[in-house]
Amino acid sequence: MKTSNRNIRTLTTLNQQIYELNLEKKTMEDKLESNWQHLQKHFPSMLRQTIFQTVKEHTKQGWAYNFFSIPKVQEALGNAAQKLTSKVEDIFLHWLEKKFGNH
Repeated sequence: MKTSNRNIRTLTTLNQQIYELNLEKKTMEDKLESNWQHLQKHFPSMLRQTIFQTVKEHTKQGWAYNFFSIPKVQEALGNAAQKLTSKVEDIFLHWLEKKFGNH
């Protein structure tokens, strides 16, 4: 796979190198897409767990822990995290479009 520039002496070798690089690019794009989908799906719960764990460690069953244990508060935080994820995605996609053009 790692062919140095010295080894590319014919168009056939060049085309093979381009083909291999395109395959590697496709694999990376698929992995990035999969990771992005995973982040979108799990970000609200990951954020909630992080917040609750931090609150739990710092409050030792104090008022803040009790406050964040209320289902409505958890739901509100989850909704806020979902909206935040959506905004981050929009910003990221806009940046990608600006940086790399439409693909």
